[in-house]
Amino acid sequence: MSSLCVLGRQPALGLAELESVFGAKNLSRVATEVARLSVPAQKIAGRPLGGAIKTATILADMPLGNIEAVLEALPTVLADELAAMPEGKLRLGISLYGFRPPLGRLRQYGLSLKKRLSQQTSRNIRIVPNKELALNSAQITYNRLTDKLGMELLLVRSGESTIIGRTIKVQDINDYASRDQARPARDARVGMLPPKLAQIMINLAIENGTSEPAPTAPLLDPFCGSGVILQEAALMGLDVYGTDIDPRMVEYCRRNLDWLRRQRNVAFACRLEVADARSFAWHKPVLALASETYLGPPLFGQPAAAKLQQIVKQTDRLLKDFLINLAQQLEPQQRICLAVPSWRQQNGFLRLPLIDELGDLGYNLESFVHATLNELIYHRPNQIVARQLLVLTRK
Repeated sequence: MSSLCVLGRQPALGLAELESVFGAKNLSRVATEVARLSVPAQKIAGRPLGGAIKTATILADMPLGNIEAVLEALPTVLADELAAMPEGKLRLGISLYGFRPPLGRLRQYGLSLKKRLSQQTSRNIRIVPNKELALNSAQITYNRLTDKLGMELLLVRSGESTIIGRTIKVQDINDYASRDQARPARDARVGMLPPKLAQIMINLAIENGTSEPAPTAPLLDPFCGSGVILQEAALMGLDVYGTDIDPRMVEYCRRNLDWLRRQRNVAFACRLEVADARSFAWHKPVLALASETYLGPPLFGQPAAAKLQQIVKQTDRLLKDFLINLAQQLEPQQRICLAVPSWRQQNGFLRLPLIDELGDLGYNLESFVHATLNELIYHRPNQIVARQLLVLTRK
């Protein structure tokens, strides 16, 4: 069975994550923000994925690239799905990808489809009004479109064909918000790693479950901060191990993980230590390593060129020393995912010099079929310091 994943704001991050978890050969990009996978939708839905906003099962592949022709054929395509739904008023939503009709016309399409389906099934149907061509997570959740009496249809144009999908899972935005904002120990002066990005990094580090360490081996974060990566790893069923040079952040991490245990009733082993990542010897074994490293000082405006060069030089030296220390402790082919700083410039991003020296430091820089290194930069509009994701293996 084939499935669809609707990707987030930066689709390449989601593509790399899906490739890492399910394999490049099982993945293709069918629209700007949609991927197709040769994996059952239920299997995808069972894996926490930070870069997949929606997961859908494919109902049909249609050799039609015209939206009116696709809508005309939909009642036939949906006949079995509708017949299997329980009694009650149905809730229906439509999301378009690759089609660009005026929003008002999409609403007309929806009303027309509602009328035809009501006649076909003799059932009451409510159409969820579109605010954009694709429904967002909040609309799907609020209107319960993944419940038994709900249905979100994905109409994805891929060349001159159209893929019809039905959403079975959508990211829980309220859950993400609570994990991000309700944590008891936060420091506004320290940039917070978004939980979704933490999930992506963990999935990039573990790579399809190919590592087979001792069953109790934890995921290591040597720059754990307040513990976002460790929190997400624990929710994915992993034991965790975090270190940080700042005793205050280690205590914050401890408080946040204790809070997570109480709030979610999750059990996981945890080791936390104050340590300098440039010289510390971590306990073994570890499953994998995922970490947001030191990103340099916070910048609220574009610094002078000389100042920026100084920041880059100091940060590069610190992280190079960390990588030298770490290389002595990793097993051959052991995989890690790091978020390192990248600074926005007029014509792109300025990256750390050490990226061109990874081979000399003892690492292979892993590449992806469906995403380039330059695309693996997490950034927000007007943000000076971005996060470059590096997936490395020990030589």
